[in-house]
Amino acid sequence: GQYPNVPTSTVAEFAPTGKKITAKFETMTGFTADQEASTVEGGVSAEKALILKLYYSRNQYTFTALVDYDTHYTADLYYGAEIQMNEAPEKVGHDFAGWVDADGNQVTASDTMPAKDLTVTAQYEINQYTVTLMDGDEEVETITADFGSEVTLPTLTKAGYEFAGWEELEEGKTSVTVPVGGMTVTAKWTPRNLLYVIRSYVMGVDGQYPNVPTSTVAEFAPTG
Repeated sequence: GQYPNVPTSTVAEFAPTGKKITAKFETMTGFTADQEASTVEGGVSAEKALILKLYYSRNQYTFTALVDYDTHYTADLYYGAEIQMNEAPEKVGHDFAGWVDADGNQVTASDTMPAKDLTVTAQYEINQYTVTLMDGDEEVETITADFGSEVTLPTLTKAGYEFAGWEELEEGKTSVTVPVGGMTVTAKWTPRNLLYVIRSYVMGVDGQYPNVPTSTVAEFAPTG
């Protein structure tokens, strides 16, 4: 924000003694003519060289960084100054993927401030995690999905048992929201009542067992 001691550019011209000279400001992107600090008029004299000085003040523009549409920080930066990029906040279940401007262009700390206000938005990539389905000590299936997404779990089958849901879920719930790091769920089973038969064979007076059972009893009992 300071003017240099040595002029940025110098133009030397000739004009007759006594002529009044008025210097004209050029249009410069990112700069404004500083009329107060400048010497824009003077007369040519044989006694002393006429030196006119034009000062151009460097404009400041507002830099704004947004995170999820909220202002993370702002700064007033001079045109051409390196952009000050503060560290973006962490976001659960996501990885930071940089800053982009309104046109989707990547903006980094090596970029410089343009001749206008600049707003950048933090970009995050959603992480994926795995839901592991277990039956006892046996892994049945894995489902990989985005953090925070809803995953519907399958209904398993097993001979002699009715599937009764998942240990880690509330009764009747069939889906999970994928957490950071993923999760493991274990199948619950209810034994089915299966038929069993008791056949009795009473030996006849001939000392032989009959081919047809003397009596039969049929009952139901749970598996195992």
